[in-house]
Amino acid sequence: MRAYHRLTEGERNQVYALKKAGLTQCAIADQICVNKSTICRELKRNAGLRGYRPKQAHRLACVRQSQIRRTRIADATWTGIEKMIREDWSPEQITGHLKDIGEPSVSPEWIYQHIYADKRNGGNRSKTAGNMARYAFVALCLLFAQTWQRWRTIWARCGTGWAPLMFNLSPR
Repeated sequence: MRAYHRLTEGERNQVYALKKAGLTQCAIADQICVNKSTICRELKRNAGLRGYRPKQAHRLACVRQSQIRRTRIADATWTGIEKMIREDWSPEQITGHLKDIGEPSVSPEWIYQHIYADKRNGGNRSKTAGNMARYAFVALCLLFAQTWQRWRTIWARCGTGWAPLMFNLSPR
């Protein structure tokens, strides 16, 4: 499977020409070497009043791309989060507290990833955490690129007295 990329203006011209020639969306996708759902979305999103036009489609796609909000968490927020981690707050407590005081929200998964990234870089935030087994468990889940929501349900079933995978995060 090819890596994700946006359609170029040349590919949009090809889509227009092949569509005008009467090819189906599947055939167009095969010709351009993209998934058929890409062609379907392209034709649906970028059709104007006069149908699909490649220049108009490219312009609309560029406008949509420029409107994407890229949220970044301020350094001051991370400083406050790190202070709470040192005080043995859990990432869920930190998230709830930030919402209560009106700060920009940070998901618990981001906080766990921040802790794990610090651990990979030789930091010690994970050592100061009160519930080391839980941090280690979540760090392992993130290491294997599993989603936090899936593993949260597994953790909830484990109870609070034990962790299914108790181990040390230190390098071996």
